[in-house]
Amino acid sequence: MTYYFFVCRSLTYAQNAQRTLERSNITAFVTRAPQTITIDGCGYCVKVPGRHFIKALETLKNTEIYPKNVFALYDDGSYFEVDI
Repeated sequence: MTYYFFVCRSLTYAQNAQRTLERSNITAFVTRAPQTITIDGCGYCVKVPGRHFIKALETLKNTEIYPKNVFALYDDGSYFEVDI
């Protein structure tokens, strides 16, 4: 299964994004951003299953929560940056 990571600028920002997504019935988890996808060292992200990606992206944009980056995690363990 593909997962998407919405990289946030802080833990609080990630928690707000998670609550917003959960209110829209989108499963979301706050987690530390993997080292391979963080540009400026440490960070937090919201992990969303692939089937909810479009709805999650629309929900965050509609509530003016903008992630720094979005990455897809594929079954083989590779990451790919998604243009948003």
